[in-house]
Amino acid sequence: MQPKISFCLEWKMVSNLMRHSANACTTCVEATNLTGMQLFILEYLYQHQEQDVFQRDLEAEFHVRRSTVTGILKGMEKKGLIQRLSVEEDARLKRIILTPQAKSLHREVEMAVVRMEKIALRGLSKAEIEVFLEILEKMKANLQEDMLTYDEQKGE
Repeated sequence: MQPKISFCLEWKMVSNLMRHSANACTTCVEATNLTGMQLFILEYLYQHQEQDVFQRDLEAEFHVRRSTVTGILKGMEKKGLIQRLSVEEDARLKRIILTPQAKSLHREVEMAVVRMEKIALRGLSKAEIEVFLEILEKMKANLQEDMLTYDEQKGE
């Protein structure tokens, strides 16, 4: 009899596979050595070019810590993909913009994201995908609610 594997362990394995898949899909993006997260941030910045985007927006959108986003952005800056520009009203705030180099990679980045999603969703019906996305939204809401409760208990 097979031992029962917990949901959390299964989720972690899928998450690891998605990260590896995202990293593999980026190798074809014009030799930029993008990480999977950099790929998703580039796509987010491209889709929100007409808005002011700050580091805190990325932290909230991707549910990651400030230190994580700081490291990712430093790497992207070093690769010449983004610039962080001070805002007149508050020099501490840095608006994040894509460089022309990053904009020129958009089509390849978009294709890499589509390719990765096609691989991950292969064999699933449209109805299964819709149900899965609904379940993911509920799970995110549950976890976010729990984190708020935890933060309140800690006094933050």
